[in-house]
Amino acid sequence: MSLVIIEGSATVGIGGICAFLMPEFPHNSKILSPIQRDLAVWRIESESGAAEGTEKESVLKGFKMAISDPKLLLLILCNLLSQAQGSIANYFPTLVASLGYKGNTSLLLTAPPYILAGIVYYGLMWYSDRKNAAYRIILACIAIACVMYIIPMTTLNVGARYFSMMILPFASVGPQLVLYKTINLHLARPTAKRAAASALVNAIGGTSNIWASYLYYAPPQFYTAFGTLMGCALAFAATITFYRWLVRRENKRLDSCDPDQIAKVIRGGVTEEMVRLNWRYEMY
Repeated sequence: MSLVIIEGSATVGIGGICAFLMPEFPHNSKILSPIQRDLAVWRIESESGAAEGTEKESVLKGFKMAISDPKLLLLILCNLLSQAQGSIANYFPTLVASLGYKGNTSLLLTAPPYILAGIVYYGLMWYSDRKNAAYRIILACIAIACVMYIIPMTTLNVGARYFSMMILPFASVGPQLVLYKTINLHLARPTAKRAAASALVNAIGGTSNIWASYLYYAPPQFYTAFGTLMGCALAFAATITFYRWLVRRENKRLDSCDPDQIAKVIRGGVTEEMVRLNWRYEMY
């Protein structure tokens, strides 16, 4: 308990300090050089389809714009399902303990999967940036995770079970990384809308961690937990595939140059400025 209090206090303390050090926006940052500031602004403007630092919408208006965007509902559902998968990280020591090791040995065995996950996360985001991809990363992680969920349910072999545990942290949590990237790019403007959308996705999606905490019982095979996580993974794959169809349809409407089709896209959440700047939904 004391370790949890120490870690929590450190997190809150560091967060409070960073709140005063982190820049609000690249265009008014004092810690970036002029060249770095210009590069950051250019990247944001090219991705979001709007001039940086020119929007004046209120928070309430941004909230209304966010909840009226049908894409937000799909992304909230995706995050609910993804957070349920990610709950495995919260109970990972419980899963490792089911291997039969005791004390420090069991605790030490929880470390390598997280080290591997950190390396894989870096590789996933590097690939996502270089290839401008999200959908294929999400599906690949889901496919790997589903196989890894099956292994501990079907065998008591310690080697096979620990192999699945090595893979599960990055396969279960990895999709969340590119999902948040999707939110920031596809609901980018106005900035008040992006802030409201991110808050709603986080707040509602995080509720999965409440009910998912009741899944991790009946070791060592955890049928309820792994079966539920597999169901969430498959539902996530279906939802994100529908989302991909939706944004690709919107891109086709934008490419058509038909005023009626473009008007439909604007009603779906794209601003007129984004249309003028030839903005498109990317990564899908």
